[in-house]
Amino acid sequence: LKAERMADVGAGLGWFTRAAYNRGLSFVAIDSNIEKLEFVKNEIGCEIILSYISNIPLGEQFDFIVSIDTLEHLLDPVSGARLLFRRLRKGGGIVISVPNFNYFLFEKNIDLHRYFAYPAHLNYFTEKSIKTLLEYCGFEAVKTITITPPWERLYTVEPYIRRGIVNGVGYPFVDQWDERGKGERLLAYGHRSI
Repeated sequence: LKAERMADVGAGLGWFTRAAYNRGLSFVAIDSNIEKLEFVKNEIGCEIILSYISNIPLGEQFDFIVSIDTLEHLLDPVSGARLLFRRLRKGGGIVISVPNFNYFLFEKNIDLHRYFAYPAHLNYFTEKSIKTLLEYCGFEAVKTITITPPWERLYTVEPYIRRGIVNGVGYPFVDQWDERGKGERLLAYGHRSI
């Protein structure tokens, strides 16, 4: 990755920032929670910015932005995505991760799903809606995939197994969900050319 300045927007406790740091990458951690940011700064020693997405200072520009589990919490995800676009330098890229509302288990029983969490989650996205949102906000060459990370397989499937809705013997079926766009998590990538 060749980028001079990279940001983890909605860094929380810095899981992504730490993983990047452990691989020799340096990210600016941006979050609205000062306690979490102080923890990240003390643990990793990275630059921090205390800010909501809507208030990231005008002078802050990045070559690459990662935002994990943030857009679903915003009252206005369009404004949030537009601001991320404006904070990205020309030629820069962005990766967004949000829960997938088209997840296979939502079709089985949405009430059991641990990420159907209104009012904490104000927005729900599908591959089509996250792609449309990012393109509307100016991002180009937007690509999306769905995945179900190993830790999510156990966490999200367990209530369905307990109630006998899905078979708990092995998890090979999860890979099939991912291939059909029904994975638990959406990843979207786009870039700014202008």
